Amino acid sequence: MNRREFLGTSIAAGIYSARSEMISPLLSEDRSAPQDHAAAMPDWLHKTPIIMAGCWDDFPLYQKRRGGTSTWLGDLYRQQSSNATMKALKEAGITLGIIHFFKGFGLEAEREHIEDAQVLSRKLKDNGIRVGLYVGGTIAYETFLLEKPDAETWFVPDYLGKPVYYGEHTFRRLVYFMHPGYREYT
Repeated sequence: MNRREFLGTSIAAGIYSARSEMISPLLSEDRSAPQDHAAAMPDWLHKTPIIMAGCWDDFPLYQKRRGGTSTWLGDLYRQQSSNATMKALKEAGITLGIIHFFKGFGLEAEREHIEDAQVLSRKLKDNGIRVGLYVGGTIAYETFLLEKPDAETWFVPDYLGKPVYYGEHTFRRLVYFMHPGYREYT
């Protein structure tokens, strides 16, 4: 099994402790004032170890635009909601699935994939697996700006005022997370 198959089939991407000091070391460092951070955390986080699997880069819209994708990746995408995958995740002890939800192409452009995420989410929950949603930190501006033209002001410029791209993905521009328009949108 290669790396892409491993990630694409969503089998055990990592194991994390549910102890608060492992999730955020800052919670346990300030001992000057009595604080009950544990009481503010959800009960399940105390009782259930987080064993996570993720699948947020495999949906076809992103893969097609990125290019260089294997022809079988679409098949893996369709298999992620299958009963066999759910069974494998449950047997592997997965307690949290992080799934694709919004990659920055726009809600209309991603509508089909968001609907797929809803189906996947229901199936994970039905199998006792908690669900986290991936929300991308970049905007695929070619499609996004067609839906939301005023978002042009959300993008981060470099020191010369030029767009800042995500690595070599020139179709993905970085956004200023604190921009009021972006915060309202998300």
